[in-house]
Amino acid sequence: MNGAEILVKTLIDNNVEVCFANPGPSEIHLVAAIKNSEKIRPVLALVEGVATGAADGYGRMAGKPAITMLHLGVGLMNGSTNLHNAKRAKTPLLNIVGDHPDTHLHYDAPLTTDIRAIAAHTSDCVYRVSNIRTLGSDTARALQATAENNGQVATLILPANVAWEEGAVPASTLPKKQKAQVDEQIVKQVRDAFKKRTRIALLLRDEALKDNGLRRAGKIAEATGARLFSDTFYPRIQRGAGYPMVTRLPYHTEDALAVLKEIDVLILVGAQPPISFFAYPGGSSSSLPATCKVITLSHPHEDGPAALEVLCSLLNVHEGNKGLITKLALPDLPKEGPLTPEGAMRIIGRLLPPQTVICDESISSGLPYYALTAAVQPHDMLQLTGGSIGCMLSASIGAAIACPDRKVLCLVGDGSAMYTIQALWTMARENLDITIVVYSNRNYAFLEQEMELMHVVTKKVKKPPMLYLGDPDLNWIKLSQSMGIEAAQAETTKEFYALFKTAMSGKRPFLIEAMI
Repeated sequence: MNGAEILVKTLIDNNVEVCFANPGPSEIHLVAAIKNSEKIRPVLALVEGVATGAADGYGRMAGKPAITMLHLGVGLMNGSTNLHNAKRAKTPLLNIVGDHPDTHLHYDAPLTTDIRAIAAHTSDCVYRVSNIRTLGSDTARALQATAENNGQVATLILPANVAWEEGAVPASTLPKKQKAQVDEQIVKQVRDAFKKRTRIALLLRDEALKDNGLRRAGKIAEATGARLFSDTFYPRIQRGAGYPMVTRLPYHTEDALAVLKEIDVLILVGAQPPISFFAYPGGSSSSLPATCKVITLSHPHEDGPAALEVLCSLLNVHEGNKGLITKLALPDLPKEGPLTPEGAMRIIGRLLPPQTVICDESISSGLPYYALTAAVQPHDMLQLTGGSIGCMLSASIGAAIACPDRKVLCLVGDGSAMYTIQALWTMARENLDITIVVYSNRNYAFLEQEMELMHVVTKKVKKPPMLYLGDPDLNWIKLSQSMGIEAAQAETTKEFYALFKTAMSGKRPFLIEAMI
């Protein structure tokens, strides 16, 4: 077996099932090995940002890594923006990046780059295979790293000669390392804060927003009266009917300060203290009132759900306690008339099927109406963790492949969607059950809001040249159809209701351009 075949065998032995790829000549042997194995699903992306974004969505929903296959340093650079989001989300993900053989590097061929330096910016761990003998063990170590610290991005640099050479030795599967546990004395400090009967809130992130962690937080909230918050841009949350109600911290610092002014103690569970996304003239970088004390129950790399379980015990919260459970309450439908972002969200909340996975990058069109879906059918929601737009179209691909029996809904602004529009082609090719709602306001509305926050005064014009997305207008129907996806446009609430209802009952990719 050559090196590429041993690498693929190691991946299969470690339960890797999917490869999102945009390969080049340096990765050809790996392409062949994956094809011949028939045990790893190859998913072709037309640009590297789609491959890395898809791997992010897959890892968040599957809880295990997919791999990306990227061509040299330039391919890694093209995919880096969504690797940034994945790293912020603590997504388990392994990049395999081809490189020139060592004997070729000193010729400084046109595509030669310092891949290790490039990878360092968006990877938690970087490994370079030095020779055929260490290939198996290097691959196993890189995969093991993706599971550490509650999820990491790892990059394995594979010189082309290592892929084609014979003599590689398979590596044993390495065990997952145990999660770091929270010291019980820390949990007791949190218990003591509850005993003082102060106004307490828990700020939850990562595993504390899912499954047992979320339900334990709900039990604590019911027993103590504590409030539950999430970060504004969390990696994943389970919400809706049947789950504890969690309030999302507002995006704007002033709004967050207003919410938290009622809190005396903020307990962090896998989260960092809340801060402003950007700095503003005369504004605060912290979203915490000066009177609010912060206590860390668990750091991002620690086992937050286990710490919540210990806290439940110390607070005498019994196992039979059901916790704060959200009851089903669908939003009222909007009145008939022109479509608005609020009207669209009301219809989405009304018609959303149970267990839908929502990949949300609606930003200015969706953030103000987030609460409308708080008590709808149970669902998962993924957010733009790193703020680098152009993620969720691609993440939808990975989510759909990780959860083939669940509907995936991507909510995205027209400006964001253009960053990785090539994702539509991959959705069509893989025949994925994804509905895309493009909020089409032909404008970078988010930047208009930021200009106000920055106190920037500009001459009022109807079509700001650096914010307006028209002249020519983007034709989402033709763009979608050209990549194999059926699409339609909605200008009224009645049209949007009919299209969204049809999309929710279908099983193929479908795009709705919401004219808002």
